[in-house]
Amino acid sequence: MRRRQDVPNPPDWLIAVRGSARYAPDSERPYLATVAGTGFGAAEGGLRYLTLDASEVVSTTARSANAYGGPQLALSVPLARGRAISYGKRPRTTVYIGASGGGLLGDRDPFSASLDLGMLYGLSPDESVSLFWASLGSGFRRD
Repeated sequence: MRRRQDVPNPPDWLIAVRGSARYAPDSERPYLATVAGTGFGAAEGGLRYLTLDASEVVSTTARSANAYGGPQLALSVPLARGRAISYGKRPRTTVYIGASGGGLLGDRDPFSASLDLGMLYGLSPDESVSLFWASLGSGFRRD
């Protein structure tokens, strides 16, 4: 018979805020850039954490459609570990390595659409985790 703390108990809610910046040091090569970000999250059960991430991005510079991609590193540091969420384990500091990429259609047109994809593999002192994401976006601009 399993004890209650051995049963996975993921949070019912999680709120996260993230900010990022892009730096392209060479105006002769606008297709190369460094992207860095930081964030804070809070989850039901007492988990509070900080995140840091950085990636190197290579992109195309076409007029109406562009693609980008590159390697990514991230770090998640719990400020308060909260209750156990996975078989009696609480979140620990985790280092992630992976890649992200995507594309933008209609960059200079009134209508644009984007697709972002990514995968990170995380390692903490006692286990590993894989994260995958996909995001679609669109916009309409009036000049």
